[in-house]
Formats: sequence, C-alpha cells, structure tokens
Amino acid sequence: KVTAENVVRSAFTAPHVTEFITVDVTRTMRLIERLRESREFRDVKLSPLAVLARAMCIAARRTRLWGSR
Repeated sequence: KVTAENVVRSAFTAPHVTEFITVDVTRTMRLIERLRESREFRDVKLSPLAVLARAMCIAARRTRLWGSR
C-alpha cells in the first residue's frame, strides 16, 4: 500500500520530460548493408541498435568509464 501511494505521488510530483532528436543514420544503414553482405556477418542479425550499442561500448572504454584498456 505504501509503495502504491509513493508511485502515485511521484507520478504527479516528478518532472516529466520528453526530448526528440533527429539523427541522420544514412551512413549507419550503409555500414549495416555492407556488413550483411560480408561473409563474417551473413548469419548475424544486425540493426542500427546493434551498431549504436557497439559504438557506445567503444566510447565508454575510450573514456575509461567502463572496462579496461
């Protein structure tokens, strides 16, 4: 009951923010098409999200926020 009350209260007191960003993914889609055509990635399900996740992991390592060298 207390949890439910807190959830309801936070729904009305917490700030709600939505942000929309337009991103040109043309080059990413070209990369995905090239990778899909390659032998190494022929049976791998590739998506823009997979490319983004990989890029984020590389960026995090480069800034030493995650993992080691």
